[in-house]
Amino acid sequence: MRLIPAVDPGLPDLRSPDHFLWWLARAQWSTLVAGAGYGVLWMGSLAALPLVLGEAVGSAAQRRPVGVLAWSGGIWRWGYSPPSPG
Repeated sequence: MRLIPAVDPGLPDLRSPDHFLWWLARAQWSTLVAGAGYGVLWMGSLAALPLVLGEAVGSAAQRRPVGVLAWSGGIWRWGYSPPSPG
């Protein structure tokens, strides 16, 4: 477990707001990368949901019951199952 706040983050660069934010970003780069990764995963899954829903409706329109069940199961897994541990 990490100590919060950091033991000695150093002296901040106070020449301008941009310099300070750059210093802060360099000090917390791992948190920024993890947050960006989770954000991309979250928004990607939200953007892909209409595709999956459209495939389920398309399967129903073509009267393919196996496709409807498969795509509907994907939608259920996506939205109603508990998150995986970890």
